[in-house]
Amino acid sequence: MTLNNNLLKNLPFPYFVIDRNFKILFQSNNSLEVFSSEKNFLELADESSRKKLRNFLSDTNDSHYLNICMLKKNLKAFSVRLYKLRSDNEFHLFCFPFELDSDDRLQVDSLCQKYDNEMNIQVIKEVLPNNDYFASIGKLAAGIVHEIRNPLTAVKGFIQLLKPYLSEIGKEFYADVALEEINRTNEIIFEFLNNAKPNDRMKQPAHLNKIIKDVVILYKSEAILRNIKITVEYDEKDTVLQIEEKQLKHILTNILNNAIEALNNRENCVQGFIHIAAESFENHSVITIEDNGCGMSKETLERLFLPFYSTKENGTGIGMPLCKKIIEDNGGQIEISSTENIGTSIKIVLPVVREAKLTSIV
Repeated sequence: MTLNNNLLKNLPFPYFVIDRNFKILFQSNNSLEVFSSEKNFLELADESSRKKLRNFLSDTNDSHYLNICMLKKNLKAFSVRLYKLRSDNEFHLFCFPFELDSDDRLQVDSLCQKYDNEMNIQVIKEVLPNNDYFASIGKLAAGIVHEIRNPLTAVKGFIQLLKPYLSEIGKEFYADVALEEINRTNEIIFEFLNNAKPNDRMKQPAHLNKIIKDVVILYKSEAILRNIKITVEYDEKDTVLQIEEKQLKHILTNILNNAIEALNNRENCVQGFIHIAAESFENHSVITIEDNGCGMSKETLERLFLPFYSTKENGTGIGMPLCKKIIEDNGGQIEISSTENIGTSIKIVLPVVREAKLTSIV
């Protein structure tokens, strides 16, 4: 195998490399936690699924996925959606739990998990950009992304139906924000599906104050419910940054999510706060985000930007590595300092749009 074995060993889901006879050549640590140790992949599948597996591997149409029943260590059967990628005489198999349930909440949780899985795959691509194997990862992403897109379309439609009623009570702004976030999610999905970065011709430079305001509004209600005070010092110059606005919004929402979780995990009963400050200089702007949450240990801080490293029970460990990559791709830097039981401070430095360039945009 030419892949980074250490990275693949630590994938947060069962992953196998098998030959044409189903002999297991390689597998992730997670697969050993879920399944018993076997030399042949067929031994892990329920007997009723083995014929389907044989057909799946020999399918000349190169089907992207198959729903099968597999056996856990305790021999309890559970449903799995199996995705395959072919590489020479080897097959790479990705196993994701797959459940059909009429309960809306479980369906939403399932969609979120599928989105996390798609993000995991995207990070693998970014970490191993020169590997030929991941040139075909779009096929794998397509199957997962398709399952997210349709429910989002339904949610968007219902919000549009509700908007006139919200207008009657002066709350239509919340519908606008929700629709904008759904559109942003769809655009992220589109970029992943097409294995492309945002088109430069379509980029919208980020107006710093506007983006901060939009992101803070998203967390206003949750902050009130959790007794968290969010304060903002806006940029006096109202600077425009070179980074694309949706990318900056993605970064800030990720960091605020982490801050709110850190505040929920703090041991003391002190009033929780998140402070956001923006300041611009001749060539760059600095965004500082501080909280008085639970903070991080030295070990966590050192490993924060490693893909798939997470201290959260259901964390994927892809949020901060992706944020760092976006910032650095745009010529910026990110610095983090943190002390356990005291809090965390994050400083983001990004280049500004020069006057000559700005006039050509407007």
